Amino acid sequence: MDVENESGLVTKPSKSFVEALAKRKYEKAIALIKSSQLNVNKVCSYDVYRLKPLSLVIKCFYRKDLVQAIIDAGADVNATGWYYIKDRDGRLTTGQQYVTPLYQAVIEESNKDLVLLLIQAGADVNKLTGKSRFKEEEGGTIEFCTNSTCLHHCVSKIKDSQSRCQMLQVLLESAANYSLPNDHGFIPLQISLMEQYSDCVALLVRYGSIGNNLTSSVYSPLAIQFEAASSSNTQILQVLLNGGYDAHRDEECSDIIKNFSKLCIEDSELKDMYFVLKNWLCEPLMLKSICRLRIRKSLMSKCNPNTLLSLPIPKQLQQYLNLCDII
Repeated sequence: MDVENESGLVTKPSKSFVEALAKRKYEKAIALIKSSQLNVNKVCSYDVYRLKPLSLVIKCFYRKDLVQAIIDAGADVNATGWYYIKDRDGRLTTGQQYVTPLYQAVIEESNKDLVLLLIQAGADVNKLTGKSRFKEEEGGTIEFCTNSTCLHHCVSKIKDSQSRCQMLQVLLESAANYSLPNDHGFIPLQISLMEQYSDCVALLVRYGSIGNNLTSSVYSPLAIQFEAASSSNTQILQVLLNGGYDAHRDEECSDIIKNFSKLCIEDSELKDMYFVLKNWLCEPLMLKSICRLRIRKSLMSKCNPNTLLSLPIPKQLQQYLNLCDII
């Protein structure tokens, strides 16, 4: 089992390190790290992977003590490397993706303790990663620029609802920027709406992501909502509006109203959404709704569940500000 440095030469400490991992002799591996014999920022080869020790341990031999030892030895927690992509059945493909240890912790492992450990060590939650490359049958390689932050990856790649929400909340509480677009120009809120993940939409809105800078786009939150019909659409629309989304500025609004006035729509969900939107735009809002909007707007970027819970107000009002009456 060869282990190479970046010049392609076999190095004994790295070889001993990988062999110790493969034989589950973790104390020996940690001893090598602490002895400074192992360069924790050099690439190791194991099986089909060529990764630096931190990424290799997360991918194949995860243990918190190993990760901590590598970090303490000076590993670059923001280093990127190629790893093979798995298909829907968990089998390795010829495709590879360029990722960071944090990406692995969030998307591959969905491990809260590991994510927090990396962030505390300086992992950049807003770093763009995810560039992909695939081997062609005729030979050669084709690359795709699909760079996104961990927030984008979280709402688009984690299929388990509980894991997705947990990772999303950890990232948001770690100051992940929900306003950054990916290579396709989408922010996490738009992706969550496209996927119809009401849990993700609710979390993002609760932390202040309402997409008011997207009102002139055909991919505005409202346009996406009315394009994708599902049983949770009305609830998502209520979350957006009560969370502070400015429907009056949305250029798609007038088209939505006109289309529903002209067409005979049979879909009950679309009808319900139409009446929710029309009432919001055309009928006077209740005083408590206006107060909620004003308070959330005044808090701006500090509008999140933690801030609301710290306010010296009754718990019932805290929950109302946090949209608990809708979700």
